[in-house]
Amino acid sequence: MKKKPTPKNEENAELNAAIQALDDKKAAEITVLDLEDKSSIARYFVIATATSQPHIRGLRNELEKVWEKTFARKLKHEWNSESNWQVVDLGDILIHLFTSEERARFNLEGLWGDAKMMRMSA
Repeated sequence: MKKKPTPKNEENAELNAAIQALDDKKAAEITVLDLEDKSSIARYFVIATATSQPHIRGLRNELEKVWEKTFARKLKHEWNSESNWQVVDLGDILIHLFTSEERARFNLEGLWGDAKMMRMSA
């Protein structure tokens, strides 16, 4: 398992585990938005691009496996398997999984342009 860079000065095991799980399953353009003092709904948005709906499902399933194995917690969810944008709620971390077209359309990085951004993969 290759190691990816982790957010500087960040000891958040859940955030690092999410980034690693997405990277392991070949998510592209993994970006972390630090929403401290910007939002009451989450501390971080993790935004990642998938190649297709099946890839989105694979990424989501990997996150579920990691959470159950590493943190002994099952994720509660209701998934729409036909969606090109799915959100995985990890509490203080919201994972946004997009196809490239939907990511460009919704442009969360632009909407949250005042948040600190950390690009984790190309």
